[in-house]
Amino acid sequence: MAPKFVKLKGYVLHDEMWGTFLGLKDGVCIFSSLPEGLVTAQAFFSEEAANVEKQSWGMDPGMRNFENTKPIEVEMSWFRQGKAYAKVADCVAAGLPAWEPIYPKIFEIWVSGYWIDLNKKERVEAHLIGISTGFDFDRACEQFAQENPWFAEGYYKESFKGLELFDNEAAARKVYGISPYEIIHTIEDENGITVIEQGFDGIWQKKE
Repeated sequence: MAPKFVKLKGYVLHDEMWGTFLGLKDGVCIFSSLPEGLVTAQAFFSEEAANVEKQSWGMDPGMRNFENTKPIEVEMSWFRQGKAYAKVADCVAAGLPAWEPIYPKIFEIWVSGYWIDLNKKERVEAHLIGISTGFDFDRACEQFAQENPWFAEGYYKESFKGLELFDNEAAARKVYGISPYEIIHTIEDENGITVIEQGFDGIWQKKE
């Protein structure tokens, strides 16, 4: 008897807010609302297996909860290393929204200009501090921080040493922060007061 071609039914996990669960990356759930480079959704051979997977997530580092993530029946059309997957077309056929993969982009990292003194008489203009890649600007900055320890020391949530970071020159030049320099020593003598400051671009000495 000739073998019969059959379509296998399975389940994907779908959330009203985040979209269809595509897989895990570094312990973080990737959904179709931000699909990165994924063109398939991880599928499960049973509803029970899908729920077990969901329960294993707990709350991910992005502080998302998954109370509204439900198993949806689909046809599974791709299998690799013991795992099943559903393609975009399979999910659409089951009534789920389509998605397109997002690939890493190249981002310029600009730091805003800043006033050197509180009286706003001297300033440093915005300038390019590096180029990195990522699925969005925040992750490009994180990647740059991993590769450059000097940047990592001052980086926090799209800011550097308290100054805003931008992905283009025009936006960076519209903003001026206050000097990120920290006074680390003062010298007072017959010549007046000398202030030693440390900033991200070196150690400076100036007369008051």
